[in-house]
Amino acid sequence: MELVFILIFLSLFLLAFALLIVLYKWLLKRGFRRLALLFPATIIVVVGYGAYVSLVPRDTFYKEDFEKYSGMNFPPSGKILKKYATYPDLQGEYISVALIRLSFSDYQALKNELNQNHSLAVDTTQYPFLGNTFNFLGDSAQRSNKNFAIVYRIKKSVIGFYKDGGTILFEKGIR
Repeated sequence: MELVFILIFLSLFLLAFALLIVLYKWLLKRGFRRLALLFPATIIVVVGYGAYVSLVPRDTFYKEDFEKYSGMNFPPSGKILKKYATYPDLQGEYISVALIRLSFSDYQALKNELNQNHSLAVDTTQYPFLGNTFNFLGDSAQRSNKNFAIVYRIKKSVIGFYKDGGTILFEKGIR
């Protein structure tokens, strides 16, 4: 079913592209050169925007990752301060990291919710975050997590609670 949807979408896209080419040539033949250039410019802008969004994901990408891999709603006061994501490999796996600022009440509520879930692995020692995480944070010299109060492992992800009482680090890895 998914393949049929993709093929229909692709055929509609190609039909629209062919229609734009025909319209472009028709406008050129009629002497509307400036108006005709609008169509190739539109195609370039749309493709460029698509490439930009795939290389630099928006905040909603990280919020959806948080919800999907932690199994919890993204906190209402959550503001993404820094973000990083790799491009998917051949199996579709990728790494995403987000430094998130929360209100004190959301920080405590999230921590309490994670504490009540006994199936999570709690790591108060040295969790080996992925190598890119500390480069992303600008802390490549230390490569440690001494600033975390507690770290929770959930499936393929990790949530680290900073000691400041308002910042968390969410990392979706490939392990």
